[in-house]
Amino acid sequence: MLSKSIVVTAILAICLITPSAQAAVINFDDISVVNIPKNYLNLSWDKIYTANKHTQAAPTFTLGTTSGDIAAWSAYPIATIKAPLGETFDVGSANFTSAYVNQTVQFQGYKLGSRILGTIQYNLTTTQSLAINIDFQDIDELRIISTQSQHWIMDDLEITADFIPEPTSALTLCISSLILIARRKI
Repeated sequence: MLSKSIVVTAILAICLITPSAQAAVINFDDISVVNIPKNYLNLSWDKIYTANKHTQAAPTFTLGTTSGDIAAWSAYPIATIKAPLGETFDVGSANFTSAYVNQTVQFQGYKLGSRILGTIQYNLTTTQSLAINIDFQDIDELRIISTQSQHWIMDDLEITADFIPEPTSALTLCISSLILIARRKI
């Protein structure tokens, strides 16, 4: 039989060795207000808001909300997502739609105030949601630029970062395992 201390040590090691970078698909469905809360998922959101597809006049909000009922949007020429000071993140893909008129959006990746990743550009329409693979790594700021200063809609944004809160399921599994072991004889 294994001793309880060996099993507890093994579980703690597995919990602590688990990679710290957390991948998140942000679908904004846990936000019930128009303004994205300050430091939502430990990120700073500037000039980006949320809307419920059932309360928006433009039918494109329904098209642009690719999961759940809530999506992010902006009508500003430049909207930004920033990491906490001294941190970086990776951006995978996201779904984008233009709300009112067809337009072009650009993405730029910054680190320490300097653009480190070139501009990628996509044409958005009001007739379909476009899955865009942004694929920026090790940035501290993502700029989303609307070349026509028009409303765009974003949903299912993939971000990976050490500072993204860990899913509660992994933490719950570790704690539950330790409690079970503490209560039973091995």
